[in-house]
Amino acid sequence: MSRTVGDVITAVRGIVQDERTPYRYSNAAIAAYVSEAVSEARRVRPDLFLTTWRQAITFYTAADTATVIPLPDFLFPQVVNYVAGRTDLREDEFSQDGRAMALIGAFGVALKGNPA
Repeated sequence: MSRTVGDVITAVRGIVQDERTPYRYSNAAIAAYVSEAVSEARRVRPDLFLTTWRQAITFYTAADTATVIPLPDFLFPQVVNYVAGRTDLREDEFSQDGRAMALIGAFGVALKGNPA
């Protein structure tokens, strides 16, 4: 099952407790963090992108909710954690920097520890 940008947005909203409108974080902001996660995966694990290496890096927007993320499904939870961590770091008040950094760090560990 391929996961989409919209799947990440939905999962992240649950983690950061942003499920009621009006949302604190726009879909565009969260989608931008998905772009960061894919770029970071491409930097750390270029082998995951062998067939698409020469393609330009995609910058996801709010309109891309149906776009499939070009990563293996086993990395979906880590992508969600990375994006949730980046979203958490935006908080001016009540930010849980320790939790945010742990979520972001878990993404890097998963990329390095799970061969495709």
